[in-house]
Amino acid sequence: MPRSIVKCPERPQGANPWKDYETLTCTVEVVTPLFGGGVEAGRPDPVTLIRPSSIRGHLRFWWRATRGAACNSAEGLRRREILIWGSTDQQSRVFVAVELVKPGKRVPCAKYSWNPRARGGKGGHQLRWEDRFRGTALPYALFPFQGKPPKDKDKQSAPPEEEPADMVVGLSFRLTLRYPPECRDDVRRAAGAWLNFGGVGARTRRGCGSLYCADFAPRESDPQSLKKWLRTTFPDVPAAASQSNPWPMLLETILVGKPGRDPLAAWNAAMDVLQRFRQGPGVGRNPGRSPNRPGRSRWPEPETIRKTTLARAPIHSAFKHHLDGVPRVLFGAPIVFHFKDERSGDPPDTEVYPVVNGEAAQRMGSPLILKPWVISPNAAVPLILRLRTPPPDGAELRQGDKSLRRFGPGEIAGSHLANYSGSPMDGHDNAVDAFIAFAKKPENGFEEVL
Repeated sequence: MPRSIVKCPERPQGANPWKDYETLTCTVEVVTPLFGGGVEAGRPDPVTLIRPSSIRGHLRFWWRATRGAACNSAEGLRRREILIWGSTDQQSRVFVAVELVKPGKRVPCAKYSWNPRARGGKGGHQLRWEDRFRGTALPYALFPFQGKPPKDKDKQSAPPEEEPADMVVGLSFRLTLRYPPECRDDVRRAAGAWLNFGGVGARTRRGCGSLYCADFAPRESDPQSLKKWLRTTFPDVPAAASQSNPWPMLLETILVGKPGRDPLAAWNAAMDVLQRFRQGPGVGRNPGRSPNRPGRSRWPEPETIRKTTLARAPIHSAFKHHLDGVPRVLFGAPIVFHFKDERSGDPPDTEVYPVVNGEAAQRMGSPLILKPWVISPNAAVPLILRLRTPPPDGAELRQGDKSLRRFGPGEIAGSHLANYSGSPMDGHDNAVDAFIAFAKKPENGFEEVL
């Protein structure tokens, strides 16, 4: 028997659901390309580019990182968070609405094209990034969106196994937040942190989908002004908050580069220093024999994987200084290690996952945010922000669903990983500490403001 649909009652005339609520309305520009944010991972939503539910999630995260610092336990944080932002059983006290001002333009970030000179004149499919990314360090942030080349390497007309992702550029929207007066500081602190340090879509911790809102941006870009702005804007985030809090918190370390750059140039400056630290010749790896033939990594993970899997290409003899370890898991995980000499005997793709509370976790967000900190529509400073986060208990090495090995804290950090010949950690026990120190070297141009 078909079910009848009950008609909803008419809304009472003159009723105001937002009586006694405050309203915050601002215009937000997306100043770096937006990736993902839709129902399909890594792809922009074809209908709703900016979803209120996603913004609510961002605001919850940044509320924990700012106002949440006042909570002295995870249970206390949860109770306060539910009171403001709601749960599956309790309605949020904060209403979020989004209206597109400029829908932006959807374009592919890259494409595969045939290069007749590749592979010694045999020809081959090569990835060509969109013009704004070419010759920069930004593809290092965008590698998840590059797709996959054709499986048939010898056929010029073969389609890519996976097309590079589309991105959206030139997007802006109007954000409206309604909330009771007692939630004013909670909402405005969260919004200020998200609009300056967060973003929309995927890979926001590596600068994608970065935002600018004139109502919440600093007015000056020199380090002293930024330091004063941070302390004034986030007065309730103590600099010495408990390290044991099991959620990320703001104001651990903030570095800025030289100001006066457009957002894309500022983004590139931040990503360049990370790429050079992790993979740069003379820092993260040995110099190669040619520009397109990089030398061997100086990090311990490749040798650790070769030793664990008993797979090794003949051209890669064991390093005499080899130490087992996976220090880069502290940059965020999982990490996929792809060996270019797999056909010659090196291991197939191998992943490192974090271990939390004795169990291998699917992912661990990076404590590092690298992006442009936008001061005005055409001016930004390169930003490296380190969140205060609890480290993982350990790490696990996997190939597919197969667990190969577990690592403890001593194989993630320690002086033995910092002091062997050529170590990129350069005397620092922790890989993130080492990166912060590297960025602050005079030749790299970053200055600490907090």
